[in-house]
Amino acid sequence: MTAIKGTNSYVSLDEADTYFETRLRADDWFETDCEEKEIALVTATSMIDHSRWAGQAVSETQALAWPRIGSVFDPRLGKTVNFVSTATEAPQEVQDATCELALHLIQNPTIMGKEIGTTATTTTPDEISVGSISLKGLKETEEVPVSEPLRIKKLYSKYLNNGGSRNWYRSN
Repeated sequence: MTAIKGTNSYVSLDEADTYFETRLRADDWFETDCEEKEIALVTATSMIDHSRWAGQAVSETQALAWPRIGSVFDPRLGKTVNFVSTATEAPQEVQDATCELALHLIQNPTIMGKEIGTTATTTTPDEISVGSISLKGLKETEEVPVSEPLRIKKLYSKYLNNGGSRNWYRSN
């Protein structure tokens, strides 16, 4: 599957490669073959694309949620910022999040239900006692990575409805 910017991906493979050239601990990206990288970019775009975005799509025929028109409150600037109506691509934060999520998917293949090699496990202590509370037994549990880490979602959360919060704001 080819990642086509604006059709099924927010970034091209070349843009992702350039992004990871200056990112710490990106070895897994460069050790992955191009086809899998493109699949990861398309999958990451699909996961991000289904977010509850502020504003409206520019066209009803566009393949992805971005570009958009409307406005958001930018906490870094402390004011409302309008989306550029002439923009033809997603904001840089959304593109960066796509790259980061694609790498996360490559590094954690079990997220998509695909087993590769070994699974990570955690072992709990044989016995824990705190006051009158006591837990006994040794249990191994499989660690399942988060599908989208909060650090990635924070990259683009300002573009979400209500900043991605599920809480309503009150005027009084």
